[in-house]
Amino acid sequence: MQLETMALESSFVPFKVLAHPVRMSKGASWIPEEINEMLTDLSVVAKKNGKALELNGNDIDYNPRLVRLLASACSKSHCIVSLGSDAHYPKDVFRNLDIAIRLVDEFKLELA
Repeated sequence: MQLETMALESSFVPFKVLAHPVRMSKGASWIPEEINEMLTDLSVVAKKNGKALELNGNDIDYNPRLVRLLASACSKSHCIVSLGSDAHYPKDVFRNLDIAIRLVDEFKLELA
């Protein structure tokens, strides 16, 4: 998460949403025990820098638990979120949007 944190703190390339903040788990064989703290720290940095973190439908497909932990972290830090599907084909545009919206409602998240 060091690269994600550096990106959030940088003004080199302006952006409003950090996409795929939990994507690193896709290629990992394990997730650190301190992932809750890591996601909370990331969401605090995002909040401090006025950036949103993305709840991504593709990430929901392969690691719904991790996306849920991200939503919880954003709720604790009052970090805004963005919804995305990582669609590369029209049929995937709204992938898992219903689940992402339920997370927004459950954790009382603010959308970007």
